[in-house]
Amino acid sequence: MEILKLFLSACGGGLTVAVAVALFVKDRLEKAIDKKIDYHFDAELENEKGLVEQKIYVSQHKFDKEYEIIQELMEKAFDFTYLSWDAYSTIGRSHVDDSAMKKYIEACDEFTIFYMRNCAFIPEDLAKPFDLFVKKINEFRGAAKGYNKLLVKVMERDVTSEEEDARFQHYVDVMRTIHDEINKNSDYSHDKLVETTRNHYKRLDIR
Repeated sequence: MEILKLFLSACGGGLTVAVAVALFVKDRLEKAIDKKIDYHFDAELENEKGLVEQKIYVSQHKFDKEYEIIQELMEKAFDFTYLSWDAYSTIGRSHVDDSAMKKYIEACDEFTIFYMRNCAFIPEDLAKPFDLFVKKINEFRGAAKGYNKLLVKVMERDVTSEEEDARFQHYVDVMRTIHDEINKNSDYSHDKLVETTRNHYKRLDIR
C-alpha cells in the first residue's frame, strides 16, 4: 500500500495532466458532435423549407390539362431517339428507300405543330428544354433536306467540288451531333426532358 502511495505521489503531476488532457479532448469531441448534429438538423430544416417555398400550387383542372400535353410530348420525344438514327444512317444511299426520312419528317412536323399549338399550356420550367428540343429536331430536318437537295444537284456528275464535299460533311455532322445529343447528355436530351419533367411534378401541390 505504501508503495502504491509513493508511486501515485511520484506520478501525481503526470496523471493530473493526462486526466486534464483527456477531459479536454472529451469536451471538444462532445462539442464537435453536438455541432455536427445541429448542422444536420439545420440542413434538414432548410431543405424542407426550400421544398415548401418551391411548391407550385395548381388546380386539378389545370394539372389535368398540363399533364395530358406533357405526357404526349414525352411519348413523341422518345421516338426521335431512334428516328434520328434511322434517317441519319440511310441519308444519301440511293439504293435504300427514303421511308426512314419520310417517317422522320412526318414525326418532326407533327411534334412541332402539336408543341406550337400547346406551348402556352407548358409550364415555364419545362419550356426551355422543350423549346430547344423542337429547334434541334428541325435543324436535323433542315440538314437532311439540304443533303438530299445537294445530292440531286450533283448526281449526274462523277465528281464533286471541294465546296460541295464540305457542305455534304457539314450536313452529316449536324445530323450525327443532334442524334447523339438526343440520346446522350445535353440540355435537350430525352433524359434531360425526363429529369426536368420529374422535378416539375415533385414541386406541384394540386388543390
